[in-house]
Amino acid sequence: MNQATSGSFSHRWRRGDSVAGTRSLALQAVRLGLADFRFEGRMSACFVAALAAVLTPLIVLFGLKYGFIDALTQRLTGDPRNLELTAVGAGRYDDAWFAAMAADGRVGFVIPRTRQIAATADLAFTGAGGAAVVTAELVPTAAGDPILERAGAAPPGAGEVVLSDRAASRLGAVAGDAVESIVTRTRDGGRQVARQTLTVTAVLPPESFAREAAFVPLDYLLAAEDFRDGRAVPDWGYAEDPLPPDPRLYASFRLYAATLDDVAPLEAELVAAGADVRTRAADIEAVQRLDRSLTILFLIIVGLGGTGFLVSMAASLWANVQRKQRALSVIHLLGAPRRALALFPISHGAMIALIGGVVSALAAVAVAEVINALFAEQVAEEVCRLVWWHVLVAVAATLVLAILAAALAAARVMKIAPADGLRDV
Repeated sequence: MNQATSGSFSHRWRRGDSVAGTRSLALQAVRLGLADFRFEGRMSACFVAALAAVLTPLIVLFGLKYGFIDALTQRLTGDPRNLELTAVGAGRYDDAWFAAMAADGRVGFVIPRTRQIAATADLAFTGAGGAAVVTAELVPTAAGDPILERAGAAPPGAGEVVLSDRAASRLGAVAGDAVESIVTRTRDGGRQVARQTLTVTAVLPPESFAREAAFVPLDYLLAAEDFRDGRAVPDWGYAEDPLPPDPRLYASFRLYAATLDDVAPLEAELVAAGADVRTRAADIEAVQRLDRSLTILFLIIVGLGGTGFLVSMAASLWANVQRKQRALSVIHLLGAPRRALALFPISHGAMIALIGGVVSALAAVAVAEVINALFAEQVAEEVCRLVWWHVLVAVAATLVLAILAAALAAARVMKIAPADGLRDV
């Protein structure tokens, strides 16, 4: 530092003496650091540009990772089939088992199912295209059913049904139509038929359910099973037969995990309990492995970039203190304590971090918009996704690293003696 610069630097401290009664010496040191930041504007701009060059790609890289993995996760979560645990074969499950599963926080939806052979019915409808009959799978449903929720359909009540697209297409029925449900049984050598009129409240989109199916309340499915088993079904006009034994045991279930992370643990517990289930846990694990791998890669890159930034800023602030050693020693000679002067490089580094962080954030958001625009036609989701807290964390982390880097220079300031400023006089 030349003599003119040193004199100007020291003069800025002396001007603060007029307000020393209202401002602390620490605040004076902070003001001195900020003033020096402005005084050496070109060098400060270089520091800011160097920080932005390191931080902007890291923010964009995180946005790409977050957007890509989030898109895959949303696709998996958006398809209820990925959360489903499908029972294979028949079991024996009582009401207590279903109550325990419903109380498990890992379970998003569970409902009993009857035997597969009893879970079918013929649906008949006469419309403009003529009469049609379809043998449909009876699927029990209730509030919270992921398939209906995804389709935006309300669960059917008594006397109502929600049809799959394939069943509705074959029948020629639409929402609001009345279809006839036909359940048959053989009893005492004769054939008995139970007919119920059901109002179609909704038709599911094709991707929701691929087979011919009728989503009905559980009571209807149980009535169909009891009817086929020769038991009393008072609501259907068959009250003379014996009532079903208590407690009722169910042959199967419909079960959906609350989150993707809950699928594998639930599968393991059900298998350990003797149930045979099928899931898409392998697909989920593949995405989770990819997420972990990208996270490790991102952390490695962030670690390298952060270390480089930390070393570079520490060296720059150290060199800045070295250049201003004489001026700082004179200020110390004028009465400024070492602890107050230690805030000089810290405030300098903090200003670089704040301005550089804001510049990097703005640049990263602009780059993310460009990337998303380029891939808008190929990908529905955002390829590079940044939310406000991502940017806030990046700026805060940069500020912390800058203060850590400045701590080395602050330690050098603490070692400056008042006599150092007199040696060159």
